[in-house]
Amino acid sequence: MISRKLFSSSIWIKPSLYLKIWIWTIGRANHDDQEKGGYLYRRGEFTTTYDEIMKAGAHYHNRKYIIPSLKQVRTILAWFVSEKMIFVEPIRAGGLPLPANQGGTGLGLTGADPRASTRAYVGIRIVVIKYDPYQSLKNYKGRHKGRPTSQLGHNNNNGSKKNKEYVEDSDELRLASFLLEEILKNKPDFRKPNLQTWGRDIDLMLKRDRRTLERIREVIVWAQGDSFWRSNILSTGSLRDKFDRLELAMQEKSTQGSDRTTQYQDLTGRGTV
Repeated sequence: MISRKLFSSSIWIKPSLYLKIWIWTIGRANHDDQEKGGYLYRRGEFTTTYDEIMKAGAHYHNRKYIIPSLKQVRTILAWFVSEKMIFVEPIRAGGLPLPANQGGTGLGLTGADPRASTRAYVGIRIVVIKYDPYQSLKNYKGRHKGRPTSQLGHNNNNGSKKNKEYVEDSDELRLASFLLEEILKNKPDFRKPNLQTWGRDIDLMLKRDRRTLERIREVIVWAQGDSFWRSNILSTGSLRDKFDRLELAMQEKSTQGSDRTTQYQDLTGRGTV
């Protein structure tokens, strides 16, 4: 849960990448003190790498996958530090803090400049300052009363992400089922797939790739009617992966068919080129 104060804070008028990385930072921070690998990680902090933050800030624009630069990430983190939103501490190679089971806190104090770019640093420790206003347990009383914290999505070590379930009459499942029906026309003993998995591919085609329902259906019909492509498009994954090639092949076949019709009309004298 994000505090409503965020809407009136200085980050709200910054470029959208600032807000995206800030929300990711809050979500990645430990909700409770946790010991991992013999080290104690406090509530509101976590370890990461610049590469991981860059990937977290990536997005699609006009079908192009754009990853923010290292310079952009460093600038954003430096701004967070200047606004007293976080504390950043580089982790030196071979310079890990003393483990909690050896009497230490698990937290190092390198005293290094968080903007430093030396390769001697293998990661960074980020501490969200005043973490409670963003993720206090009080925020979950009422609507989630009686549910353990791990079920609210704040246990970073649960190791599981529940996939979205598509209902039977959803666009995703209807198109996935339609592809299966077309495949079965060519191969009746085709092994039944997991339609939920197929539905996720359709979901990505619709939302991420910006394909339309009608166009996906048209490509499915054409591909399963083509002697070459029917054996190559046997899942929604391959359909998504080859979609642009399929559209080009459709256009090429359509053009060839139009050319043959024009040539026939010219030879018979029933038409002109």
